[in-house]
Amino acid sequence: MRKDILICLEKLGIGGVETAVVNQAIALKEKGCNVFVIAQKGVYSEILKQNGVTCIEWEFKLENKFDNEKIEKIIRILKENNIGQVHIHQFPCILQVWYACALLKIPYVAYLHSGTKDIYEWYEKNHSLYNSLLKTFFENSYKIIAVSKGGADSNKEYYNLDEKKYIILKNSINFNQYKSKIEVKQIKRFIILARIAPEKMTSIKNGIELFTKYQDYSNDNDIVLDIYGDGPEEENLKKYISEINSDNKYNINLKGATNDVQSVINEHDVVLAIGRCILEAMAMKRIAIISGNSGEEPLKFIVKEDNIYEAIEQNFSGNVLKKEDLEDVVKELNNLNEYKIKEITDKNYNIIYEKLNIQNNVYCIAEDEKDNTDYNKILWTIFENQNNDIEQTRSAVNNLKEDKKRLEESIENYKTDIDKNIHDYEKLKEEINNIYNSKRWKYINKIAKIFDK
Repeated sequence: MRKDILICLEKLGIGGVETAVVNQAIALKEKGCNVFVIAQKGVYSEILKQNGVTCIEWEFKLENKFDNEKIEKIIRILKENNIGQVHIHQFPCILQVWYACALLKIPYVAYLHSGTKDIYEWYEKNHSLYNSLLKTFFENSYKIIAVSKGGADSNKEYYNLDEKKYIILKNSINFNQYKSKIEVKQIKRFIILARIAPEKMTSIKNGIELFTKYQDYSNDNDIVLDIYGDGPEEENLKKYISEINSDNKYNINLKGATNDVQSVINEHDVVLAIGRCILEAMAMKRIAIISGNSGEEPLKFIVKEDNIYEAIEQNFSGNVLKKEDLEDVVKELNNLNEYKIKEITDKNYNIIYEKLNIQNNVYCIAEDEKDNTDYNKILWTIFENQNNDIEQTRSAVNNLKEDKKRLEESIENYKTDIDKNIHDYEKLKEEINNIYNSKRWKYINKIAKIFDK
């Protein structure tokens, strides 16, 4: 199997999936693969180019149709770059890239970045093509890569697929890129790294709440919270911060997006986050606090030796982890001295270096592996759905024709009514003129003038 790999995702912007893909692409390049990433341009584009990864600028829109023009362009990209395997990370890429893979008989790998079935149900409910195609997409993928066992189990049960198809590769990190330059000796500078989007707001607000309570408890007015990221909820976040910080008691700064995560983490002591940012914090030997993303008071805990293994199993999401009381986390944080900080960060680093080094947690189809993908089944499923789409379009056109016919009839009836009204008006006008010109009217008018005098 050729090691010319096309990796597909929506955008190379700030986000857990995006960061994971960037690290994966660079690691595959270091392993000798020829790597291409097709996505909308973002802050990570330049980093990929600097590491020898070819970026192809593309916009994947979430559509409920096959765009034949875009599919043809994808086919040209696959042919021109001699692509031997395709890695698909996000659902909006499927309709274009998957179809092209099937036509050219190129094996593809499906990635699961979500751990629940909710995402499948949402796509199937809101986009009829996905309702028909997702099962075929997953069952004919060369492998399904999940970042957690829960994510793999959910997909397997939902689509009733063979367990042998799944590989668990936890979110991992390139330790050559994430290196600490400054040791943490005290708790002064906090950082939140997140896309400022609706699904992240709970986690961001949890982090802000912990920061404010820590400042109140420690009575230290010199501590700082910097928030890095951008997204559609920026204005709402600014409003939230202004409300809780109306007296400017807390030093909270919105810093915008960054493509230099390592440098900004290096300038801080505590990272408040979920998912991949927790991993990056530990690789930089920072204190990492999981700020949960759902449920009541979902803030979890400081990651350390007694909870890190369970946190790894949940991809640092904190979804099913037992939380600690916020006040207890604040007190524990306040009691950390230089030696305790070093003990926690060193142990965390050693554990993730052993378990989550991306050099040992990246996948590509080996050159000697046999491809058993049923491309005919894929194409037949797509063909059936295209026919359904055509029939739906024909039905819609026929409905429009009927609507047009009814409208034309209404217009004709309206015209008839107008003509009748005009005829009635002319007739009434003629009758009035006859009255005005009659001898009787002239006689009455003459008498009325006499009375007026």
